[in-house]
This record gives sequence, C-alpha cells and structure tokens, in this order.
Amino acid sequence: MSEIKVDTVGPRVDNGTLTIGAAGDTVNIAGTAGTGFPAGTTINTNADNRVITGSGTAGTLNGETNFIYNGTIVGAGAAGAGADLGAGLHVKSADSGASSVGGGADELVLENSGTSGLTILSGTSNPGNIYFGDSGNSSIGYISYTHNGDYMAFQTNGSERIRILSSGGITFNGDTATANALDDYEEGSWTPNWSASGSGGGSVTGASTNIANYVKIGNQVTVSIYAIIQSTGTFTDYRITNLPFTQLVSGAGSAVEIGQTGTAWLVQGAAGGGTFYSKQYNAGFYINPYLQICYTYVTS
Repeated sequence: MSEIKVDTVGPRVDNGTLTIGAAGDTVNIAGTAGTGFPAGTTINTNADNRVITGSGTAGTLNGETNFIYNGTIVGAGAAGAGADLGAGLHVKSADSGASSVGGGADELVLENSGTSGLTILSGTSNPGNIYFGDSGNSSIGYISYTHNGDYMAFQTNGSERIRILSSGGITFNGDTATANALDDYEEGSWTPNWSASGSGGGSVTGASTNIANYVKIGNQVTVSIYAIIQSTGTFTDYRITNLPFTQLVSGAGSAVEIGQTGTAWLVQGAAGGGTFYSKQYNAGFYINPYLQICYTYVTS
C-alpha cells in the first residue's frame, strides 16, 4: 500500500503510512494558526487509561499518572492511577483498603487512607448547599449552611424541618425563633446520696440497691430511682441531696413503696438546690423501704 504524506509539498502515499508534515513543519488545523504538532512527538510515562496532557518540552506529551479514564471511572488524586471504585469520579489520595462502594452512591468517591473529606466554599453572605431532587422538584430536599447567620438547615418534601442555630439550639418545622429552640438533650445515671431528716434520731445507713437515671430535655429534668434503703430508728422522711441538676422550683413526682399496699408517698423538691424529700402521706414511718420514684423538675 502507498503512503500518504501531507507536508509543505503536498499529500503523498507511500507504504501504507499517513505522514502529516515534515520535520520542523507546523500543521494548521481548520485554518487556525498556532496549533503546532512537532514531528517526532513522544509520550512520557505512557500506559493504559492515562490521560495525555501537554508538556513544556517541545515534542513531548505526558501520560498522567494521577489522572486516568478507563471508560467508566475518572480517577484523580495523588494515587489516581489506582482509582478503581465506583462508576463516576474517584478522587484517591491514598488507598483506604476498601474493595468496593455501595452501588447507590458511587458516582463520586473520595478516598484516603486517613481522614477524608469534602469542602464547599461560598461567600460570607451566602449559603453552601447540597440539593436532592427528582423530576418533580429539583430541590425537594437539601442540606444548607447559611454563612449570614451561621445556621444549618435541613429540608424534606420542600420544607425546612430542622435548623441548627449558631448558638447550638435546634428549631423544628420552620420555626426560627431562638427562644423556642431546643438547646439540650441528655441521658445519664448517677448514685443518689440518701440521708434522714426530721426528728426521731434515726438514720440511713446505706442502700443495698440504688439505681438512678435521668433525662434532661431543655431545662426539664425527669429522674427515675429504684432504691432499697437501709435505715434505723425513726425520722420524718428520706432525703436525696445530690440531684443531677439544681432545681429552680420544686417539681412534681410520685413514689411507690414496693411490698407495702395502701400507703401513698409524697415526693417534694427544694427549690434552689439538689435536694428532694420522700415520705409517707400519713406521716407513718417504714424502715428499710423499697422505693420506686419518678420525679420531674425545672433546672436553669
């Protein structure tokens, strides 16, 4: 077969080879000047799937080790040549050891052997958004951080449902008032300190069982206690002196003495401290009671 040559003389066909330009010639494509392709071009670090980019050295192109495309995945990053996860863009700084990713979230994969992350930068008066959409609504759901006010909002079904305020409080369903925000939620346990109060000379010597838990929602605290109290003598009431949070005002609650019927117990707190009292309504006294208590009060 003949060879086709396109150079300063004209096209030629010789030995089945197409040659464009002679050494030192410049080839102009579609009449556009400056698109030179020097003769004898070489490709450095060439291998399968590597994206070819220009080089500052005449006659040289580079096969990028950190940027690949294999027909399915675009790989980038310090270890881009080894990008092999997902079905879209895989940015790989280092191998995490993962062998696969979930098929429902594989269009973008960020990988590192240590901490990995994504940064969204926006103006100081503007939000940074992640939108979730479909054919009916392009922003049916979103996660948005607004820098002018420093709050983060979450939307579902086209409406804001949760907002995290800059102060840390949480509002719900479009309510943006700081005064209405939920600013705390805690669960925990503690060991009540039992003592005796009132006349009679009796005392609390311990508790063979002393289990106590609390839930704090905003400024409201609910405690639940189960205690088998060990006591001697007589006195007016049993007292706990270390409630987990200080009371602003006396709360309300109930107590049941397990194993004894027909006797109601009163639970009463002391405002401004961590103490509350439990005693029988009929002023009777019971040594070594099995008490189950629920008490709710307001703290600061």
